[in-house]
Amino acid sequence: MKKIISVAIAVLMVFSILPFTVSAADEIDFTLRIAEETDSELTLVLDYDGGTGFSALDVDISYDRIRLELKSCEKGPGFLAFEKYLNENNALSICSINNNENPVRVSMANTIGFKAINGNKSVVKLNFAKVPGTKFAEEDVTLDFTNCQTAEFTDIKVNFDYDMTAPV
Repeated sequence: MKKIISVAIAVLMVFSILPFTVSAADEIDFTLRIAEETDSELTLVLDYDGGTGFSALDVDISYDRIRLELKSCEKGPGFLAFEKYLNENNALSICSINNNENPVRVSMANTIGFKAINGNKSVVKLNFAKVPGTKFAEEDVTLDFTNCQTAEFTDIKVNFDYDMTAPV
């Protein structure tokens, strides 16, 4: 009986020192917001609103070709600041943006999980020409997030929302 109790205690001690990951905590929040809208132009920004820092992310950005014409899709100031932070810490980052297709594919991979540097959280910036006199609507642009993972290859659940309030 003493042997069984000793083995049970040893097993519990081993389990108490093993790291366990909780997948429910691996979530990330993004918002697509209007940075600027005029009668004929629209600038959208994809913001990282917090959560688990991602080390890999693919985003397909589809847009209505009748109402919008993509002028540019580029790294946002937040991602540029993060790349500078990575370089200063001898870490790596790869970012690929395919502007020539609809959907636009944005792929990112970092050796350190993404975080907003100095509060700057904009990951991607999109500039469109739009049909004059129209107002941007959620259905004009859709996003599909895939391959969102941590540096340890743990899948991250992506939460996404639109902010339709243009700055005045």
